[in-house]
Amino acid sequence: MYLAAIAMRAGLTDADDLDAAIAALDDNSADLTEQISAIYGEDAGEAFDALWRSHTRFYLDYVEAVAGENRRAQNQALNGLRIYRSDFSSFLAGANPFLEPDALESLLATHTEHLVDQVTAYQAEDYEAAYQALRDGYAHTEMLAAGLGGAIADQFPLLFPDTAVPQPSQRGWLTGIGVMLAMSAIMLSGRRRDRASEAG
Repeated sequence: MYLAAIAMRAGLTDADDLDAAIAALDDNSADLTEQISAIYGEDAGEAFDALWRSHTRFYLDYVEAVAGENRRAQNQALNGLRIYRSDFSSFLAGANPFLEPDALESLLATHTEHLVDQVTAYQAEDYEAAYQALRDGYAHTEMLAAGLGGAIADQFPLLFPDTAVPQPSQRGWLTGIGVMLAMSAIMLSGRRRDRASEAG
C-alpha cells in the first residue's frame, strides 16, 4: 500500500524517483508471487503474478491519466481495475474453498477506492485527505492480509499448524475477518488491457 502511494506521488509530480518507486512495487509483486508459488505451485503462481501485476499496472495507468488530465484513459484504467477485481476474486476463491468471491470482490472494491481517493486528493493538493486515505487503506489491507493468511493456514493446517483455526469455526471466521489481500506491482496482461480498452 505504501509503495503504491509513493509511486502515485512520484507519478503525479513527475519526480526523479518514479522509476525506483515502480521497481520497488515490482519487487514486492515478485515476493508475493514466490510465496503463492511455494504454497499452490508454479502454475498458480504464474496466474497470480499476471493478475496481481495487472492491478498495479491499471493503477499506475490511472495515475498517469490523472496527471495528463486524460479522462478517457482514466475511465479505461478504472474499468480495468473493475475487471481485475472480478477475475482476482474468482481466482482466489477457486484456489481456496474458505474464500467467497462476492465477499472478496467487495473488499477489493474498498481497497481500490482507497487507492483512487489518494490520487484525487493528492492531485488537488489536499494532502491531509491524501494521507488519511493512505492510513485508512493501510488499516484495511492489514485486515485483508490477515484474512487471506488465515484462509491459507486453514486450507493447509499441516504447513501452518500454529495459525490454522479449529475446523468448526473456519468459514465463519474467514467471512467475518474479510478474507483478501491487497496491493502492488507492475506489468499487465495484454488480454486485460484489451478488455479494458474495448469497454472504455
